[in-house]
Amino acid sequence: MSEDVKPLARIYFEENDSGPEKDSYYLGTSQAQEDIKRLGDAARPGLRVLLYMGDELEVEATLDIERQFNIWLARADWLTVRHFK
Repeated sequence: MSEDVKPLARIYFEENDSGPEKDSYYLGTSQAQEDIKRLGDAARPGLRVLLYMGDELEVEATLDIERQFNIWLARADWLTVRHFK
């Protein structure tokens, strides 16, 4: 018996938009905001997602909110990175 495994939602990120903690990234670009908006009510702190940077790389991450600035951020798990170029 196999369970249906949903693919992780993909959210664009810029590696130079680092957040307040190690391996965290602000998701403030318009492209990231569009990706998050598509998640609708599923977007919540703790959600596992797949960050991507164009066709260069993907990395699994966990969503969070930077409450001070009311902006989404993600904490990347660099052990899961996949490079494409």
